[in-house]
Amino acid sequence: MGAVLREELRRPASGAQAHRSTPQPVIEGISKEDDQFLEELERANVQFFLDQADPETGLVKDRCNVRGVDETVVASLAATGFGLTALCIGHKRGYLSIGQAHLRVITALHFLRDKMPRHRGFFYHFANLRTGERVWESEVSSIDTAILLCGVMTCRQYFRHTEITGLARDIFSGVEWRWLSEDTTLLPHGWSPETGFLPYRWDDYSELMMIYLFGLGSSSHPLPAEA
Repeated sequence: MGAVLREELRRPASGAQAHRSTPQPVIEGISKEDDQFLEELERANVQFFLDQADPETGLVKDRCNVRGVDETVVASLAATGFGLTALCIGHKRGYLSIGQAHLRVITALHFLRDKMPRHRGFFYHFANLRTGERVWESEVSSIDTAILLCGVMTCRQYFRHTEITGLARDIFSGVEWRWLSEDTTLLPHGWSPETGFLPYRWDDYSELMMIYLFGLGSSSHPLPAEA
């Protein structure tokens, strides 16, 4: 799969997909130079995620060294979620073809579903970029799982591709949200195999909304309404 992915990515987007696939709204008062800057910024952001994703696993590096040789092998599940969303943007803007986008998404979702270590459906915060194994004794993270799922479900909705839809459904339905609320209605930040649930709770308005909305909307393991 990795060799196929690398070969596919060498091909430029062709035809209409070599340019923005749909007309973009014009922002009144913005100069041509500012518009060009925003275009370059958006393209560079998408390119970052294309460059930092492992071709065999689809996982995205937690960080990269732009000042020298980068030998980082640690992936972040949140970064991977952002990377999946970047594939939707990249295709929408014509930075990569539909074939390139599909191949990258399917590679990542297959790895997440079939090979990534999970606990009760939740993912570890940090993992080896090439194997998916837990690193740094990181926690099973409620919020990083939710950020990852935002990318997974964005791909499901954007591409409307049969295989992507099935993989996304399997990944999402495997998350046992109710397990998080076994001893409290305030959901914990995560869980560790060594110490159990972390003592910190999601008790203030913040990114926690992703967790609660996914949990309440789950058809397989929903959070109780009182959560």
